[in-house]
Amino acid sequence: MSTMSSKTTRETFSQLSKIIFIMSIHLVFSYSFTAAETNQNEESLIYALKNRNALLETRETAADQLVKHFSDTAGPALVSILENPNELRALQSYISNSIASSKNHRLLDHISRTLQNRKESAYVREIALYTLWKSGPDTGREAARQIVQDSYEELPFRMKALSYLKTNPDDAEARKVMSQIFSDKSEAKELRQEALKFLESGKNQDDVKNVLAEMVTDSSEDTGFRQLAIQKSGSLKSDTLNQNLLKIISNPRESKESQELALHALTDQKAELMDLLPKLKQTFRLLPNGPIKIAFKKLITDVETLQKLKEDSRTDSPKK
Repeated sequence: MSTMSSKTTRETFSQLSKIIFIMSIHLVFSYSFTAAETNQNEESLIYALKNRNALLETRETAADQLVKHFSDTAGPALVSILENPNELRALQSYISNSIASSKNHRLLDHISRTLQNRKESAYVREIALYTLWKSGPDTGREAARQIVQDSYEELPFRMKALSYLKTNPDDAEARKVMSQIFSDKSEAKELRQEALKFLESGKNQDDVKNVLAEMVTDSSEDTGFRQLAIQKSGSLKSDTLNQNLLKIISNPRESKESQELALHALTDQKAELMDLLPKLKQTFRLLPNGPIKIAFKKLITDVETLQKLKEDSRTDSPKK
């Protein structure tokens, strides 16, 4: 009985100690400080922040007070928590949001330097990128663009940064970066694929058309990417792309698969080919006998039928 009573007393004392400590943190700023008292209270808050034996709520309260009242001097202590991969994720997220909300230039500059430091772990740099993003989308997008376009960065981190750009697929600077990446044969396939998805998700598809127009006729391009470009061409309804597709079909050095893909892409947009009918017929004359020529003849017949229906509708329409 005595042992149980002693254990209960110790537990009660421990809980009271924690409650008193939390209350002391909340009361730290309840009166005016002298310079010495201010320094002392900042030190107490930093101690509470770094005390890994303290309750999460206690450490969050300390972080909140440091950001609000000592952001110019307590920056290193706050950032040290973010940069420690062994720290509580919940605490790091809380501090990150607090710093972002404060919009303190000194703290955000430190975060920016952390992001740019390749010696830091990917985890720490991701926290830095997230913090900048939360501080303002424009700031986050600029930081993400710099990472995505830097070929010296690790691929997983570039892919992570790219995900931040997807919130605004119409951003002109981001689209320029994505066009460059998708056009660059030396870039990783995964990154190029994500770059194309980004470009396709935007409202203006002119840059996509320009990139694909070059790729479909580039024999030095990766076969898989080139054939992907041919497939995508059918949905973009571009005269330049369609003329390049005709070049593929009429080129005897092209693979049968690429020619079939090009023919299929044209077949998906018959109504767009009426103005190109003379070139379709010219291409047909260049084709050797075989399945491609037969299918191409049917395409020409279908386009001619559409053109005749269009002309008939104009003739039949009542004159004003």
